[in-house]
Amino acid sequence: MTNFTINAENVKRLQTLSGQSKDLISLTKPIFCPSDGNLSVNLYSSRVTMSFSIDISNFATTDQGELNYFSMSIDEFNTTLATVSNGENDVVVEVDKDNNKVTFKNDKTGTKVSRSVYNAIVTLDEAKASITAVDDMRNEYLTDPVTLKVTSEVSDFFETASKIMSFLKTQDAIELNGTTARYADQLVVLSKTLTDSVSDTPVHLKRALYEAIKPFLKITSELPVYLTKDFSIAFFESKDLGFKVIMNLEKPKFAFPGDEDLVMALPTADRLVTVKTTKAALKESFIPFNNTFKATPESWNWKKTDLDSSAENLAEGKWVLSYGNYTGSAESIVPVTVVQNTEGAGNGKLIISIMVLEELLNIITEDELTITYNSLSSDTMNGALIKIETDTVKACVTKFKP
Repeated sequence: MTNFTINAENVKRLQTLSGQSKDLISLTKPIFCPSDGNLSVNLYSSRVTMSFSIDISNFATTDQGELNYFSMSIDEFNTTLATVSNGENDVVVEVDKDNNKVTFKNDKTGTKVSRSVYNAIVTLDEAKASITAVDDMRNEYLTDPVTLKVTSEVSDFFETASKIMSFLKTQDAIELNGTTARYADQLVVLSKTLTDSVSDTPVHLKRALYEAIKPFLKITSELPVYLTKDFSIAFFESKDLGFKVIMNLEKPKFAFPGDEDLVMALPTADRLVTVKTTKAALKESFIPFNNTFKATPESWNWKKTDLDSSAENLAEGKWVLSYGNYTGSAESIVPVTVVQNTEGAGNGKLIISIMVLEELLNIITEDELTITYNSLSSDTMNGALIKIETDTVKACVTKFKP
């Protein structure tokens, strides 16, 4: 039998630690190792190894085993702990391995809850390995790591890239190198200049790793991540929270086109329109379309919207956005300033994705944007892409076919 007490502060701390790492925990076996003054929670699997700890008191045990440990669902442990604590009271935990039972008691209120546990799911060797697994793997594989600083700017960029990743699922990583962040797929080619350098060498940050890091960015503005040079193993920690993780990662899927590829798809000087507009004007122009149509494969997929950039409209300093189907129609005006127009009397009509543009606007901090395009068919030479530029963001966005 083993007994220990978790005070109300550490009950909340354990809830926070588990909440921050919920997705990672789902991939692991939780192994609890109580000792004098400390409860170590080790989460162990072939893909993810984690460790965090909280303070305990009144530790006492009659167990004679080589290692004092037990295993149970961490969700069950936390839920029961929170229920018995009731947000403000200490909880006495009693581990009865002979009867496969963990009991939670609140001596102040008299509340007592028991949960069944089965240590057979974790062997002694696994339990012993879990205690030092993170440090063992770090010492073996990360002696000369690549270092990446994941900042709020990196997070904002990844959030935008992640939304676009979800559309096609052909890429699963962004590239970070110094002050540059990049992402590309069939919908967009995107780069952003960051305020601060985040790496000394190109680093591919996979979506799976970012999602694991993401919860911790709510409590810190910057999180260092250490990776092997092939990006197959990653380590990160929060010393303030007593938390550390090793992750095994599959090979990143990342590709970025060269300038020569983009030149073939971008407008040339003899047929293009360049305009300036504002972020606020674009956002406002999208409002009539949102919550008006359902985006389905049959109707308004990608929020594909007609853009009328005829010579007459440009002479009046405007674009006209419009879309209609059997459920209704919407139209709005985007005020623009023409910088250059060599398209002449071409029809000036093209189809853009409001969905993609909305995501781009989330990482643009400047008020003014410069947009270059033409109305050539998207499947012809120099007709596939629209270029959007600010001081820090460069994006090439695919036009859509009618």
